Amino acid sequence: MSSTKDSLYECSLFGKLDKKSFNRLRERVIAICGEDFIEVRYHEVIIMPAVTTPLGQNRNDDVTLRCRHSYKERSQASREQNWQFFMLGTPEARQDRSIIVRPVIYAPVAGNPMKYAAVVGYKLELELAKEGFTYFYKDTVLISIYKLYKVNPDSFLFFGTLNSLF
Repeated sequence: MSSTKDSLYECSLFGKLDKKSFNRLRERVIAICGEDFIEVRYHEVIIMPAVTTPLGQNRNDDVTLRCRHSYKERSQASREQNWQFFMLGTPEARQDRSIIVRPVIYAPVAGNPMKYAAVVGYKLELELAKEGFTYFYKDTVLISIYKLYKVNPDSFLFFGTLNSLF
């Protein structure tokens, strides 16, 4: 992520890596950023409007919201942590880039985010866990490398079985 005075942007690269390639990528990031890192674990919930606009000429862009919190252990107690809503903006359209660049808006949540989402007409779509590392480049850019896990649908909002997406 990078930041200007009033804006926050996320630049994303996605890829499927085996363990050996993941470790080599991590070594290259360490060569650029140095040895200091923070271990990150995020519990992320993607929520969508319960009623979406029908396809066609009059379709609105339905806003997908995400909320997340960091956790240390996979336990129910971690659900009581501080959550934050965030919205990923529309990606900037450029043909000469191999990355996705889009604005990000964050807002802290007091209380249960899913109760708030239900009140404003949203429903749970997907639940993920992200586990990995964040490195700092010149104290201005965060570089995060993580693995994605889909949480078993039978255990939404609880850490049950994590299924690797790759």
